[in-house]
Amino acid sequence: MIPSRNIKPVKVNIPVAAAMGGPSILGRIKLKNIYQNWSGESFKDIVNKHENNPFSLRIGLPQMDRQMKEDRIFLFTKYLAYNPITKEIEKRELIPLRNVEKVYIGQSPEEHLYKDYRLFVDGTMVVEDIKFKQPNSDIPSLVEKLRDLEQKVQILQFQIQKLTTVTENKAIYK
Repeated sequence: MIPSRNIKPVKVNIPVAAAMGGPSILGRIKLKNIYQNWSGESFKDIVNKHENNPFSLRIGLPQMDRQMKEDRIFLFTKYLAYNPITKEIEKRELIPLRNVEKVYIGQSPEEHLYKDYRLFVDGTMVVEDIKFKQPNSDIPSLVEKLRDLEQKVQILQFQIQKLTTVTENKAIYK
């Protein structure tokens, strides 16, 4: 057994998900040890403090999302995280959302110009693929259509290049 004089308190707070043991510690953890106190910092203060104490705000990466989902003591549905890639604080949702009405991402005065939409994105969008859903037709995804169009354009460019490089001099009149 380790004598208590050799045990010292930790100097760096640890993430909640990594600190949880098992069901044996249920009811023995004080909430003040899990949720850190907010002492009136602004977003900029938290981001600047991140360099000194990396666990003052949890890192929002897929590994941390997985740990939060698998937590057996507390059910986390969402959390604020520091994104080290973009250097911003973001709200991460662990439960997928099902929107039955409209979704607005950003704000735009042009919203009234479009009548029949369910998703309005005011800005650039990063997606892996877009699939079209239309009855009684097999329309490929947008990525496949763009690849086909790109191949056709390359073939046509090659043919135009061949036609422009023809340099034979032929007499028009005999």
